Amino acid sequence: MAGKFNSLRDPARRPSRESTGRDGYRLRFEALEQRWMPSTTPLIGQVDDFQDGTTQNWTNGPVANPVNVLGGPGGASDRFLQVSSGTFGGGPRLVVFNDTQWIGNYVAAGMTAIEMDLKNFTASAEAIRIALRTSSGGSTTPGYSSTTAFALPPDNAWHHAVFSLDSGSLTGINSPPPLSTFLTAVGDCRILQAAAGPALIGDFGNFQVGVDNITADGQPQLSFQQSTVSLPEGNAGTTPFVFTVTLSSVSGATVTYATADGTATVADADYMATSGTLTFAPGVTTQAITVLVNGDTLFEADETFTVNLSNPTNAALYGASATGTIQNDDPVPSLSFVPQTVSHLEGNSGTTPFVFTVSLSAASGQTATVNFTTADGTATIADNDYIGTSGTLSFAPGETAQLITVLVNGDTAIEQNENFVVNLASAVNANITTPQATGTIVTDDATIVGRFLFYHNSARYDTTGNPQTPLPFSDDNAIATDKSAYIPNGTASTFANLSSYDKGINGIMVDLMGAGAPMSITLANILNDFTFKMGNNNSPGLWTAAPLPIAVAVRSGAGSSGSDRVELIWADGSIQQQWLEVAVKATADTGLVANDVFFFGNEIGSTGASNTATVAKVSSLDVTGAQTHGASLKANIPLTNIYDFNKDGQVSSFDVTDAQTHGTSNKTGLQLISIAAGGPFAPVVAAATAGGDSGTSSALTSTATNPKTPAIPPWIVNRLTHLDLNRIDLNSGPIVKYLEHLARDNTAKSRAILVKADPVAEPLNLDDTLLDSLLVKLGLE
Repeated sequence: MAGKFNSLRDPARRPSRESTGRDGYRLRFEALEQRWMPSTTPLIGQVDDFQDGTTQNWTNGPVANPVNVLGGPGGASDRFLQVSSGTFGGGPRLVVFNDTQWIGNYVAAGMTAIEMDLKNFTASAEAIRIALRTSSGGSTTPGYSSTTAFALPPDNAWHHAVFSLDSGSLTGINSPPPLSTFLTAVGDCRILQAAAGPALIGDFGNFQVGVDNITADGQPQLSFQQSTVSLPEGNAGTTPFVFTVTLSSVSGATVTYATADGTATVADADYMATSGTLTFAPGVTTQAITVLVNGDTLFEADETFTVNLSNPTNAALYGASATGTIQNDDPVPSLSFVPQTVSHLEGNSGTTPFVFTVSLSAASGQTATVNFTTADGTATIADNDYIGTSGTLSFAPGETAQLITVLVNGDTAIEQNENFVVNLASAVNANITTPQATGTIVTDDATIVGRFLFYHNSARYDTTGNPQTPLPFSDDNAIATDKSAYIPNGTASTFANLSSYDKGINGIMVDLMGAGAPMSITLANILNDFTFKMGNNNSPGLWTAAPLPIAVAVRSGAGSSGSDRVELIWADGSIQQQWLEVAVKATADTGLVANDVFFFGNEIGSTGASNTATVAKVSSLDVTGAQTHGASLKANIPLTNIYDFNKDGQVSSFDVTDAQTHGTSNKTGLQLISIAAGGPFAPVVAAATAGGDSGTSSALTSTATNPKTPAIPPWIVNRLTHLDLNRIDLNSGPIVKYLEHLARDNTAKSRAILVKADPVAEPLNLDDTLLDSLLVKLGLE
């Protein structure tokens, strides 16, 4: 059959991959790779590689099919034969045959197998067989077909198939002569798809395969049935990877094997190395190599190792290595902040590190990275609250935690707790579960940000669930918004510092910002953190102890600007027409660094109409005001209405009665106190005996309470208590001369007498300006 193109292989040399980089297989003579030659008998090593651009006499009949295309097993430049189903026997079938160079005497040629590379282009597995016939006649022509089909998977990859020409591998069709006779005169060689074979024309269906490197073999060939074994690794134990080695004929052979590292390594315990020798006894054509792969829970890329064949006997190697691909089956680990909130005191200077822990849910076999950056909340970089930072965290294989440190600047400013956030983004080899954490800067500079009087038990405003009140806590609805605490500063108190409530002073609120342990303030230990005195003159150092509260409540975060609100409640009527001094001690509970003192007063029925510069009193003006306004202001009046003395939300006869009953004068009314910033105040027990208070006292208190202080001479007492008050003059006359003498003497005894005289004069509402000035000069007031 002259004129047909063949590639030849030296029968003395077994197939080997060329150095050109192509994965095709060709044998060469030393002086001749390709030549025209007759094809009456195939030659051992004969190979159709289709590199000449033709179909090399392979056809499937009248259809323009198959075609020579690029992209064979050797790469982009390697040509192969692309075969599609053609019309055979009444329908589409995949059959391609050659009756030119693949005919003749196979026995004389010494052929024992036909090998080829195959690729499946369809979506389902194909069953590929070879068939040999006595001629190129119809479907009834006698012949032989592969007993077992080669299973070609739909994986778009090239696979190497070996079809043995022995009686164990071929089955006769249409009463052919014995195989040994038949192989001396083959008239047609074909490749077909036939799942239910043996067959000569194949199954109906649309199929498409690639065929390349069709080779005539005269010696048994050893090769891997599959070039790749891919399996999930598992989470524990071992997974067997089984590699099947095939021998092309039943002639008997041996071959050694050994594993080799790829991206999977024995050192990393990815798999267990193995090696040995396979022995194919006569009649055996397959042997298995098992490699144990170790399971783990590390997220990692797919990894590979190889199994290599070498040193064959009685056979040649055709494809000496196969690859094991260990498929990762572990989930991508997740990144999260643990915990999601970090809180610290800010400090008064320098910086405080806020350390955020970012956790990886499981150790990974790959390096995981994630970017982080800080962002302002109520704390801002512009206000120098903290130092912004950003960067990338890297988790090396096996690491599960990394730290982010944010520096917070300390200060002594009085402020609320503030916060900033840390954000995670752009993770590699990990997912982000919690992308944000919060840093809370806890203020450690405690101060009082609110001092309030409220009308406890008022019928209208201190009622839980009252539909008019928007706040959830009823006492807050009863805060006297028009009243403020008197803070000692040397100026006189005013009507704004006292209430006209007929139940007296029965509710005080103190808002502590940055308190140390406010929840430890309880009724049982109230005197550890507070002191309460009451009186009605300008010398609170001599006031008596006020009744203790009957209830104490601390509501965290309920006060002004998120402060902690301490609520003090007294029994109704227990503090009436008096000033109440509240001293908040500097203790671990309050967090204050110095005692804080403030005052609220009470004058039942006062509207301010009769008040003087020094006295808050109730007169007919207050009564008339209540009577007049009671006619028009019936109900739902504001809390701040000055005529609503019982705080029931209306002005009625009850309020008129309050004013009439509690009428006062210049002598009996509430004195509008005027106290210097430094006191004197009621004595505050020292820290050593009452909860850590630093103490607030004065010369007046210390001497006035001394039981050894000498008594005032009786004649002065008589003058002060028995004479007509309107004729007593403490600014001139003999009494003044005596007082001035005591001041000039300035001894412990004389000072004690002056101190004793002061509380005698004040309850009588005498003008004791000179006495007060003497006490001030001596540092006693």
